[in-house]
Amino acid sequence: GHPQLAQAIVLPHLDLISNTSLMSVQKGRPAEELIPFLDLCSALAGSVGDSLFTSRQLAPLSQLCVAALGSTEHEVLKPALVFLQRLLTSRAAQLSSTDVAALAQQVLGRFHQWPRSMSGQIFKVFSAMAERHEQIYLSTVAAAGSAGSTAPCMASLSAADRQLAQQALAR
Repeated sequence: GHPQLAQAIVLPHLDLISNTSLMSVQKGRPAEELIPFLDLCSALAGSVGDSLFTSRQLAPLSQLCVAALGSTEHEVLKPALVFLQRLLTSRAAQLSSTDVAALAQQVLGRFHQWPRSMSGQIFKVFSAMAERHEQIYLSTVAAAGSAGSTAPCMASLSAADRQLAQQALAR
């Protein structure tokens, strides 16, 4: 890592790449084709974090990482989740409650489909939401766990397990 070099050379051109990548995924191209770019986003989030999280590139990068959550491939999910975790824990990022709630809904709606190898990273994302955005996260989780919820993570449970989850979330 050379954060200053990344900041000077990569960040100014990242918007073109991120917008093109996002459009590609939105048009149905597989997220697997973007693994190198997702790896770059993850690395940049770790090395130049605050500069990245306050830049104009944040919106398309976040949207791209959220779109990547639709994958079940470890190589796609890992860098996307690392980026989102760092975004959620950044003090510089100006995330609205709507942004955090939408992100929480996306993760809650999909995590049960991801490979077990992602459990550590999933835990880190949930922890980041709970630690930095507690009220929004808890209300999103409570809504997903409420009676009559159609949240995929709840719908896939047996009736007995769903009842246990609802009781636990009601506490």
